[in-house]
Amino acid sequence: MIIMKITDNKSTIIYNRRLTMETLKINGMSCGHCTGSVKKALEEIDGLSEVTVDLEGKEACFENSGAAREEIRGAISAIGFEPEE
Repeated sequence: MIIMKITDNKSTIIYNRRLTMETLKINGMSCGHCTGSVKKALEEIDGLSEVTVDLEGKEACFENSGAAREEIRGAISAIGFEPEE
């Protein structure tokens, strides 16, 4: 769990966000450029961090603090790869 403290000189807001480690199988990756594209696409999604992409395992692993699975799958599909169900 991460606690983020945001202060705006008048008040302090504390958000509790639960992190989950997720793995997603991805079809269509064949080289380092492919894994780099997937990593970049996932890192641009709010709520994802610690993204790693494994070419041999054909999967991406990441910490998720609230991104929707549909958004993640859509980002991968948009760059030409096939996330598994």
